[in-house]
Amino acid sequence: MPKPVANPVTGVTEKIPGSDLSAEIIYVEMNDGTHSPIAMMKPAGNGRFPLETSRQGRQLFNRGPLEYDDAIAIVKFAKTLPYVNPDRIGYLGLSHGGEMAFKIGSEYDGLRCMISVEPAAGEYLGVGRRPAGSLQIPETRMNVTQQMMDQELADTRARTNMTVAMERINRIKTPILVMGRINDNNEPQFRLAYELAKEGGKQVEWKQYEHPEHGFIFVTRNAKGVYEPDPAQRQIVADTIGYFNSCLK
Repeated sequence: MPKPVANPVTGVTEKIPGSDLSAEIIYVEMNDGTHSPIAMMKPAGNGRFPLETSRQGRQLFNRGPLEYDDAIAIVKFAKTLPYVNPDRIGYLGLSHGGEMAFKIGSEYDGLRCMISVEPAAGEYLGVGRRPAGSLQIPETRMNVTQQMMDQELADTRARTNMTVAMERINRIKTPILVMGRINDNNEPQFRLAYELAKEGGKQVEWKQYEHPEHGFIFVTRNAKGVYEPDPAQRQIVADTIGYFNSCLK
């Protein structure tokens, strides 16, 4: 468990288990005056280095006036660090954090590029509820056909407030790679977020993968404390690194 940090200390350094790296944990002031911890890891040397920030969170609202204000505040802080290249900062978000990539892009253009992984973008796109009595779809199902995906995408598009969705999407200036998971019950939202951005003329790319777990981009350690990614995880991590290399290097 993290140890309390006594004022006026604003940062601590911790070793990463099983690694030669350390993370500097810094407390950054948000718009409403609260402080959120961020973990910074950098290569040896003074930089200036490109930076990738990531967010996994599931909460719809955090401490800021709107939840993505916290993420923007952190990016603005990172731009002030002497070893960070302020023109080469990327963002990666999963699930609600993936939806936040679109929210951030609609309000802020200070990022070089973003990756939106399994974006639960229903709130952002103004997707209405499924009709009463609709079949309940589990979060993960393995036997998904193209016909099922096409029908669910059409149904989701029909329930979307296009006026709201396109007004928000049209404000995006940042390139985004959207990553979907074929087996996810929210795959229609993932795909629709990409398609509407593409239809809006945005610089957007699409990739999708098969995997039994939501959030599989974040590889976890096994019982021995060792990272053990499966083939799909190796692919999504390789694609992530490749995309950030293409826009941040």
